[in-house]
Amino acid sequence: MTHRAGVISSMAVAALSFPIGVLAQSQDTITVTARDREAQEQEVVCKYQAKTGTRFKHRDCRTRLQWDQLSIQSQRDAKEMIDVPKICGGGGNPEGC
Repeated sequence: MTHRAGVISSMAVAALSFPIGVLAQSQDTITVTARDREAQEQEVVCKYQAKTGTRFKHRDCRTRLQWDQLSIQSQRDAKEMIDVPKICGGGGNPEGC
């Protein structure tokens, strides 16, 4: 084998092995990121919230995931209250509502 053929074959081997190393590294990064995200979701966060009927606030502790789910549900509930058609009874109003 000539020197030139040896250089080309070693470059081919290097080119084939590079993407595998990068792929393995990116999978490790994804695994670590997923682990970090899960740890953040399980972290307990306490908030002070106003209690109806009193000027005092109470402490409410939940995980970040639970706070996120509560926020999403509250947004859905508010949107549903706005978007639901009104039931009109007539009552002398020309438009019926």
